[in-house]
This record gives sequence, structure tokens and C-alpha cells, in this order.
Amino acid sequence: MPSLADRLLKGCERDITVTFQGKVYPAWVLMESLLYIVDKNEDNVRFRLNRQQCRLYKAICEQRRQGKLIREDILKARQIGFTTFIAGLYFTIAMFTPNVSVGIVADTLEHSQGIFEKYQHFYDCLDLNNPNRELIEEDPKKYAGLSYKPTLRYNKGQTMLRTDKGNSPIHVMAVGDSAGRSKTYSLLHLSECAFWDNLGKTLKSLLKTVSRKNLMSMVFLETTGNGFNAYKDRWDRDLGGNSAFDAYFERWFDNPEYSEPIPEGYDLMAHLEPWELERMERYKVSPEKMNWYHNTYMGESDGDRNDVLQEYPFSPVDAFVASGNTVFDKELIAQRKSEILDSMAKKAPEKGRFTYSKAFSEDGSRIEMSGIAFADTRNGPISIMSKPVRGRPYVVTCDPNMGGSDDVAIQVVDNCSGRQVARFKSNELPLDECAYQLYCLGRMYNWALMSSETNVGQIVMDLLIKMRYPKLYVAQSEAYENFRETVKVSYGHKTTKGNRQFMIDSFAMAFRQDPTIVSDYDTICEMESFQLVERYDGKGNVTSSKQEAAGGAHDDLVMAFAAFYLVRGQQSAVPDKGSDASGRKMTLEEIDEAVERKSREARVKSSQKGFGISW
Repeated sequence: MPSLADRLLKGCERDITVTFQGKVYPAWVLMESLLYIVDKNEDNVRFRLNRQQCRLYKAICEQRRQGKLIREDILKARQIGFTTFIAGLYFTIAMFTPNVSVGIVADTLEHSQGIFEKYQHFYDCLDLNNPNRELIEEDPKKYAGLSYKPTLRYNKGQTMLRTDKGNSPIHVMAVGDSAGRSKTYSLLHLSECAFWDNLGKTLKSLLKTVSRKNLMSMVFLETTGNGFNAYKDRWDRDLGGNSAFDAYFERWFDNPEYSEPIPEGYDLMAHLEPWELERMERYKVSPEKMNWYHNTYMGESDGDRNDVLQEYPFSPVDAFVASGNTVFDKELIAQRKSEILDSMAKKAPEKGRFTYSKAFSEDGSRIEMSGIAFADTRNGPISIMSKPVRGRPYVVTCDPNMGGSDDVAIQVVDNCSGRQVARFKSNELPLDECAYQLYCLGRMYNWALMSSETNVGQIVMDLLIKMRYPKLYVAQSEAYENFRETVKVSYGHKTTKGNRQFMIDSFAMAFRQDPTIVSDYDTICEMESFQLVERYDGKGNVTSSKQEAAGGAHDDLVMAFAAFYLVRGQQSAVPDKGSDASGRKMTLEEIDEAVERKSREARVKSSQKGFGISW
């Protein structure tokens, strides 16, 4: 009788295969034919893939079919069976394929021991389904050739090494300063990596142990969530399509075991809390499954909402629990993040960067930009969510970096609706290149009002002046010289103790009123980790507090968006009267023609007032 895997994995027979006794088999067929596991009742039973394991198997087959290396970042609910699945797949490949090295790194020594026991159990039970089992047990040496077990040269501690026609070591270890870094692996499994210390550095070292030239290689990151830490940043990057890994999420309610019948006369709906009811409706969860969930919430999690959501998430957002110090509304962020992901699945934002030519005047005081065009590139720093609409006034704000891991972040916002239409993010481009991209973005969006923070990166505004950008934000401050009041004029904005809180509060308030103002995935991810971070002395006293990114995350896009509320007053908040009623999108040539006259007039007028630039 066909198994569940036989039915669900039709069409996947040739994607991942293993040669056993001279014949080629789909990997899952050998897994189910040869392997045994100890189930929850502590019975030794044949390994049968469950529905969740079949879905994951199908996903990696699809990845290979697309010509990609198998690289999966798996975020899951508890006790889905993925650790056992990966162990079974790796064991089957390594035991019957020469020269395949397997590395497994777990979060703790205890966990690593548990994983190795699975591999050891697979090996010990290989002959349980062998038709010659009785002969082998009667005289192992005489009938060794009939055994399914490859010869092991080494099997000690947490390492086993098969030597039949080639070396295939399997090594299980706990994460540490040097775990696995001196090895070379074909198959790598990084278990519960959200709980690793120094994940970023450790992950970089371990991923280098697997060659990209090995087309049969596989790497699985597999974990439950663990709050706002380095793994969350990793997951957000993989989910956003910004790495070689596919993000794979497994929901708790897809596990058929997570269900409990409702006792007669029990009013489940009266016992569910509002957030449970909301998720039950949103994800169409059956009453029996919600009964199991509520009992788990009140039992295992002792009424701790954050704990049950993290252990048994409805969505990826639930798996990462924010503290109560978040600046932006947590529920609105969760809802909006899901909406953005759904939108990206239907139509991804246009990504790329501008190409152009530039020429400097002899004295270096002028830069002429020409030949500007937008080039689509998969990993371009610019994401365009909405193209410019004729007559709409836009604002472009820039948060420059100070080097290192900081990003240069640029936000483009429609000043009528307050909605984000494009953004730029990069820590690879130098500031001068970012200034040229900034100029091109402003030009594309109807010669938008432009401002860059000048606490650092003053070069950005200096270059915009040299490029004769027509609409720069003018910062004015009072100065007292020789007892005479004057006005000091500069371009761009400074972030100070006085205005920083105003900018953040304005952004948070606008988001509460209308979460759709944010349409970029990276921006909403930064908002999610933007918190009131408190620092303590050795006695537990708060020494300082600041609203910023928690856990070493970035907040450059957040601060660039917040700057919009500081500078937007110098831009019109209504469309041009002559704008196209249909909202037709403009070409760059139309934009240039429409604003050329107004730009000249604005420069002359501002120069006469002393607030502008004379050419």
C-alpha cells in the first residue's frame, strides 16, 4: 500500500536519489524502507514521513529543479519532526554514497547528543527490514555480505565514519568557538540556531565549510523563534529574498496531532481571548485545533502569550516576540508585515539602481549629470513600490552612514498621502555614489524636496549643491553676532536631542493612524525591532534610555523615514492643478519638461531672499 510520501511526492522521484545495492532510488523511498525511529510512545517503528516532512522534501526538490543549491532557512513550531527528517535524509545519503561528509551543529551539548542518538539508531536498525535478517543475526561474520550496514571504521563519541568504497563521516557537535570550522562538509545541519551566541560570526565560518561548487551539497538552518536577536535579522533577510537561502515556515496548526475534541457543553469561544479569536478567524483554524492551542496556552505556557506564540506561531511574525518597549504598535506591525509579504508574493517591488554619466567643471564646483536611466537588478539597493505620478509632490530624506555595518538609507515619501513609494539601502556604496543615486531618485520623483542629515556625511549635501539640485531643504537657525540678530542658512537637516523625539513620535503616530504608509519589507522589519533600550549599571539601576534598534539591529531606514516629518513642511502637500486626473505615471522626460521653468524661478527667488544658491 502506498505511503503518504508515495502519494504526496509524485513527480519528485528524480530530484534527490541514492544508489543502494546497484539500484537508484528516490531518497524518501530508502528512508521509509530502511530507517526506524522511536516514536512518542517509545515504540521502535518504521520511519514514515508525515505531511509536514513531505512538504519540506517537496520544497527542496523544487529548489534543486530551479538550478539552485539546496539552502533552507526553516522557522518552525515545536515538535514538527524536521530534525528527525533532516537526520534521516543525511544518514541515507551519507551511508550509501562515498565521500559525503555530514556536519551537524546544535545549540547545546545535550541537544547534540540527542541528534547523534538518532543517527546511531538509524544504523543499528538498518537490518530490521532485511529479508536475510535471521541469517545475519545467526552468524554476522559469515553473512556480512547480506547486511545493509556499511562497514564503520570509526564509531565513537558523536562521530561515525563509514569506509565502504570511500569515506563518509557523520559528525555531530555542540556550537562553540571552533565547532566544525576546520572541516569541509557536503551536508550541513545547523539546529536551533536562533539560540546560538554570536550567531552571525559563527554562521559565516560554518557556511564556508560547504563549497558552492558542490552542486549536491545541502545546508539547513532549522529552529524555533527566540525573540529579537541575530537570527531574526537573518530570517528577515532570507524571507526578503536577499540571500542564497529560501525561507521556509511551518505553522503549528498544520500538524494534525495538534487537535483536541471539545467537551460537550463547553463554550470554547467564551474562553478564548481576543487575540486568539482574531487569529482563529484570520487563519481559519478549526475549533478542535484552537481548543488544543488554548489548553497549551493556559497549561504549558502558564498563560504567557509571548511564550505560546513563539513556540507555536501562526505566522513568522508571531515567532519573534517583541518586548513591551516597542515604539511602534506591535499588532499593527504584525498585521502590516503580513500584508507586505502577501503583496510581495503577488508582485515583488522593482529593484535596481541608476546608471548615469557625470562631468566635473574645471574648478570642480559643478557636476553635470546626464544619461540617467534606471537599471533593474535583482539585488539593487533601490526598491520602487510605487512609480511617480504626474503632479504629485514628493520628499526624499537621507540618513548617511559612518562606515562599518551602518547603512546609507534613503526614503521617498508622497507628501500628500504620507505613503512610502521607494527606498534606498546600502552599506557597500561610498557616500559620493549614494549622493548621485539620491539626485537621480529626486529627479525621478518630480524633483522632490531633498534633504540629508548633516551630523555626518555632509559630503552628500555638498555634492547635491554642485549638481545644482533645484529643491534642497533649507535649515535656518538664529545667530547672535555683535548683539545683532541674524539668520544663518544651511542645507540639509541635523538630528538633535530636541528634534529626534519629535521625528520618532510623529512617525509612530502616523503609523498608528494609517499603517499602509509603510510598504517596504526592510523598513517594517526595522520598525519591529525599534524599541526603548535601557542600559543599567552594575547595581541594576537604569543609567540611560534611548529609542533605537534593539539587539544590534539596524534603524537607518526608520530614522530616514522619521526625518520626513521634520522637513516635509517645505514641500507642497497638494498635487499640481495641472496634474493628470487619471493619475498617469510620468516619464523622466515629462518630469524634466514640466518642472524646468518652475525650478529656474525657484532658484532665482530663493537666491534673492538669501536662502538659495546662486549659479
